[in-house]
Amino acid sequence: MRRRDAGFTLIEMLVTVVVLGLLAASLLQGTRLGVAAWDGAERRQREMMAAEAAERLLRDVIARMLPQGGATPPLIGTPGTMAFRASPIGAGNQDAAKAPQAAAPTAAPAIAIGLGLDAAQRLVLRELPPEPPPGQPRGGVRETVLLEGVERMAFAYWQGDAWQTEWRRDGLPRLVRVQYQLAGRNRRQWPPIVIGIPGDGAAP
Repeated sequence: MRRRDAGFTLIEMLVTVVVLGLLAASLLQGTRLGVAAWDGAERRQREMMAAEAAERLLRDVIARMLPQGGATPPLIGTPGTMAFRASPIGAGNQDAAKAPQAAAPTAAPAIAIGLGLDAAQRLVLRELPPEPPPGQPRGGVRETVLLEGVERMAFAYWQGDAWQTEWRRDGLPRLVRVQYQLAGRNRRQWPPIVIGIPGDGAAP
């Protein structure tokens, strides 16, 4: 009886190739899932950091709102935009309240503030500097992008015991609520931001 020659048969080679192909496909799929999960985590982290930075700036500028609006109401608020006057950074109402009574500080020139979405779905803060001394040119509007990819924006204003979607009256609301929803696949809606208005200019 003749002994079988050492080596693999064609069927054994085919089975080995199929098994290796299945292992390679599983490894590739697992790698893709891992990369997608990593990218998703990084994207959510960037969104969270951007939202936190925008909230800090919103709280700062809205808390510096001034009750004096001149010939117009101090705040013109709609569901999607806000326009008001605010004290410059470092000269807010709280700083003035802490100043010694014997030496009343000189009121700092107010700046005009605008908040709202632009055509590119960005939450934009617009600042118009105060009137300069006579003979000096006035600076242009400065725009700061707070958030990108915002699909929907909603402001509300607390009056009495209810939220209002419009504000065009003397005095300021006690509270301002800011809500927004991001665009894209996740369409994530962040928790509302509620900001208190300090000072004595708030309406009852």
